Amino acid sequence: MPITDSIEGFSNTASINILKSFKSEETSTFQFLLTSGRIDNYNYEINESLKGNKSYWSKPISFEKYNNLNNVIYVISDKWADIWICKDTNDIPRKHWKDKFSTNGIIEIILVGKLYFDINTMSRVFGYDGFGKQGKFQIVKKYTHYKIIQNLLYYLINNSDMLEK
Repeated sequence: MPITDSIEGFSNTASINILKSFKSEETSTFQFLLTSGRIDNYNYEINESLKGNKSYWSKPISFEKYNNLNNVIYVISDKWADIWICKDTNDIPRKHWKDKFSTNGIIEIILVGKLYFDINTMSRVFGYDGFGKQGKFQIVKKYTHYKIIQNLLYYLINNSDMLEK
């Protein structure tokens, strides 16, 4: 008997299990809505990760305030969300970056999972009615890491568009 009937279901389950390994009080959660202006840089970093190289992104303005043992970033598109762990680094920015993207420094990002939940579901997972088209990292303050995992499990188990708020 298979553990799931689709690669998407398997990826969702595996990603949630990875997230469950982090203690809520040691985890800061960020979200980033992927916009057309950032897709090329994002694809570049995905390719670097898939080649086994380090991936980087510009450091969020509020990163120092919320920097924790575990920093989880959900990069959200219309149809999926990639899950990254990030940490501070003293590495240099990419040569092709414009200076404005590295004024606060950079972070190393490590790809750890992919959720096949759409943008509307992900906004409800975080307790929002929707996302603004901001194109920058935002700290998720409304729900704890534990509550986000509970919401992801609720959606996974019930396969419903209605997550608890």
